[in-house]
Amino acid sequence: MDQFLLRKTVMLFLYDQFKFMPNAPVELSHISENCKIEPKDLNWNMAYLEKCRFIEFGRSYESHPYIASFAILTETGIDTIENQVKFDEKFPNTAAKNTTVSED
Repeated sequence: MDQFLLRKTVMLFLYDQFKFMPNAPVELSHISENCKIEPKDLNWNMAYLEKCRFIEFGRSYESHPYIASFAILTETGIDTIENQVKFDEKFPNTAAKNTTVSED
């Protein structure tokens, strides 16, 4: 899974959790298990999402091998998901793009 699809998957998972239980934090281990993402791949992508201000971390306990105990979507994250054009621009579906080079 490339980083764009991974981030899109995580954002949509967090959004589903938000709709189910608003303002409830989601443990990174729960994200990893449900999205089938290894901790090492989840960590650096979650750090990116935090830097973009799409999520916030909580660090209430030792969370090794994860970089935080839990995460929650921010207002910016929710607004980005709910704006389909903006969401698709930020997290393109790269797997669907044609990456072959034509031979002229």
